[in-house]
Amino acid sequence: MVIDALMQRSFNRNYDKNGAIASKGTPDLEVVRAILREPFFKRKPPKTAGREEFGREFVASFVRLCGRSSKENLVATATLLTAASIRASIEIFVIDSKAAPYREILVSGGGAKNGALLRMIAEEVGPLGIKVRTTAELGMPTEAKEAAAFALLAYQTWHRQPSNIPSATGASRPAILGKITYV
Repeated sequence: MVIDALMQRSFNRNYDKNGAIASKGTPDLEVVRAILREPFFKRKPPKTAGREEFGREFVASFVRLCGRSSKENLVATATLLTAASIRASIEIFVIDSKAAPYREILVSGGGAKNGALLRMIAEEVGPLGIKVRTTAELGMPTEAKEAAAFALLAYQTWHRQPSNIPSATGASRPAILGKITYV
């Protein structure tokens, strides 16, 4: 979201195709470290990295924090921020918890087509012993994550099985989501 906003603002493009712009820039490590110290990144899940947190106001603040960085450096810094925040979340909420050890993470959606982002995520989580893969490598197109999620929810509802995960959503109990309506 931040990368796309910077691309729109700086290059009048909707996204950084294959990470070409980020690859031309140099990330500002001090900016990334400063932002990762903000409370959002330490707040326990469930949480969302939506427009409420990372919308227009955040992007304006981000640009100010980057000072006189080039447009390419802005995009590279936002891309590294995304990758570093993934690493930080894994370190804080997965590795430090009693969760089962993870060996890989799956990437889907638009970010899976951003080569610079994938490279940076791999560089960030590689030292943790985690490999980065896309859902396409497993046979599910990276664009299909929402369709697959809704298909899974429909399957669970049809079979009268709970499909929420209380520990991830903060719900008080497992619940059947959705409703089957016959017309």
